[in-house]
Amino acid sequence: MYKIFGHYIPRTLLRLYLLEVVILFFSITIAMLFFYNIAFQDSPDRNQNPSIYIVIAFFILSMHLAMISAGLYQRDLSNKVVTQFLRISLSFIMGILLFLLGILALSLVNIWLPQTYFDLQVQSLALGCAFIAILSNRLLLCRDKVNTSGNHRVLIVGTGVKASQLEQRLSSAKRAKSFLCHTDTAITGYVDIPGSNGPSLINKNRIIVVNGTPLCRYAKDNRIEEIIVAMDDRRNKTPMDDLIECRMNGIYVTDVTQFLERETGSIVLESFQPGSFIYSEGFMQAFRLKTKRFMDICVSLFILTLSLPIMLITALAIRCESGAGSTIIYRQERVGWSGRPFNLLKFRSMIENAEKNGTAIWAEQNDARVTWVGRLIRKIRIDELPQLFNVLKGEMSLVGPRPERPQIVAELAKEIPFYNLRHNAEPGLTGWAQICYPYGASVEEARQKLQYDLYYIKNYSLFLDIDIILQTMAVVLLGKGAR
Repeated sequence: MYKIFGHYIPRTLLRLYLLEVVILFFSITIAMLFFYNIAFQDSPDRNQNPSIYIVIAFFILSMHLAMISAGLYQRDLSNKVVTQFLRISLSFIMGILLFLLGILALSLVNIWLPQTYFDLQVQSLALGCAFIAILSNRLLLCRDKVNTSGNHRVLIVGTGVKASQLEQRLSSAKRAKSFLCHTDTAITGYVDIPGSNGPSLINKNRIIVVNGTPLCRYAKDNRIEEIIVAMDDRRNKTPMDDLIECRMNGIYVTDVTQFLERETGSIVLESFQPGSFIYSEGFMQAFRLKTKRFMDICVSLFILTLSLPIMLITALAIRCESGAGSTIIYRQERVGWSGRPFNLLKFRSMIENAEKNGTAIWAEQNDARVTWVGRLIRKIRIDELPQLFNVLKGEMSLVGPRPERPQIVAELAKEIPFYNLRHNAEPGLTGWAQICYPYGASVEEARQKLQYDLYYIKNYSLFLDIDIILQTMAVVLLGKGAR
């Protein structure tokens, strides 16, 4: 496993990512050499050479951002050939558009780039080579049934309640699709420590009998990379000397709570300790807050500029469907940072006066109150675009816990422990919980989503924000999660 910017990334996925960076690099380089014999050392005009690096770097960046946005690095990506083909095709269309926009932006700030380096012939050959190579690579993975699971071998110390619940939580959790969760884990077995548990709750066939062999020796002989301590009672029962020996020999030793947080991308409320927030590195220091705010403003202005025609068409469609005098923008009170109320803006997607008595009502699957236009704009998230003005006003961020109605917040705070901790971050247009868990319309679902919100707050980083934005683009493009 590799830890990058404070987040764990599966090794197989990182290798795939780096391999496809190399493919893109050679594709654009070969295209340039083929058409114009532009070599880094033998170019007839050496003054043009520095711009080669700008074109190559921006081509690779554009294509990879598009590939992430199309969900090509999600851990649950289907091995079906058709799915791979369609997503790669979509990502290449998005990538070339992003590349051309970038070239246009560079020209506007007077950065000179020779036209021959990015004309249609060069780009067509580069895209063709890259498409064939990446698709072939993915098809080979499908044929060999290679995936991101089962490569990181772990051993569980304990056979009681915590140990038995561990695998259950891993299999039943609504796990994030992001590559920022460590996901290539294979549980090899369980070690029983006498006196540390009540009755064993693990199938006897899965309990490892060490037979006097030192734990470290057993782990090394069986290629164990990490040991998870999941004993119910650790008082004077933890095999400390054995675990220290394992750690000194390069074998990771992790507490079950930290392991579950890392693997599921969420914080288990039953074992949550508020003190872990105090000592975590994820909270937003002044510099991080300023950086996040700067990104919010820049990205919001960019999206508003691009989406202005779409917003005008949406407003016209709502007015045509509901008639003259109907409301286009819907304002609803929500709870923001530190519990402060604000008016959230959305394109109206339900019939007018959907809540006649003013009582907050959970949205439901196939809600009858949603209009025809509303169903369409919800599907591709157009109804959320006016919230960019909330972001510009500083009431929201692009990424953060989703803001809820005051009545719903009051209800959930009574039912769910630590619920108000989510208000320690600015509410967002999208968030970790939104890409990890489907729409929640009950107390239990709100509880599940809180676990992801707390993970985001505790482990915040700009890297995580960027990943969430890219994964949100994949959700929008694939039309998932709307209700």
